[in-house]
Amino acid sequence: MIFLVTPLSRPENLEKIYNSIFDAIPINEQHNYKWVIVVDRAVAHKMNDIQRIKNKSSRIEIFQSDIRNALVGHAHRNYFIMKYKQYFGENPNDWVYFIDDDTVFEKEFHNNVFKAIEENPNKAAIVFHQKNKDNTPRLVANLDNIKVCHIDMGQYVLNLSKIGTLRFVETDYCADGIFIENHFAIHGKESFLLVDGFCSTYNALR
Repeated sequence: MIFLVTPLSRPENLEKIYNSIFDAIPINEQHNYKWVIVVDRAVAHKMNDIQRIKNKSSRIEIFQSDIRNALVGHAHRNYFIMKYKQYFGENPNDWVYFIDDDTVFEKEFHNNVFKAIEENPNKAAIVFHQKNKDNTPRLVANLDNIKVCHIDMGQYVLNLSKIGTLRFVETDYCADGIFIENHFAIHGKESFLLVDGFCSTYNALR
């Protein structure tokens, strides 16, 4: 199972994210994933609008976080990591991709990363490139340079069984880079896979 997890503080973008996911993933493959929306407490008053999106598909789940105004969603990423076993059970083949609420799900992700996960289920992480909205390269992933400021949250997917006790630093804007740099240090280059494709667009909805 691949969990697409969106820490939500911009509910006005949900419809566009929903459309991007369901346009990209063929109906016959939709059993392979769930979209989990982790709602920031500051937008809990928008639950009726959020629920309307959930009602469109059984593939969508909502977690209501206890945290208000989480810095770029890092606390909500930790919330999912800590809660997912309770809600979904544990499977060594479960993966997570954190798709922020200012971006969309890319068809290139489906075409390349889904296949890479299926073929490499024992890897700790899979990384890929990121482009700007004008399709120019923004960050090119490099297994010799998995470091803060050289890789973005939208550029990696994680094997949930390999995360262990590692968590995002909730008070640091750059926690996405810190997390994946530490994850790389723990597991080593041989446990990471590079997909040579631009499977993420930076700030697509800004």
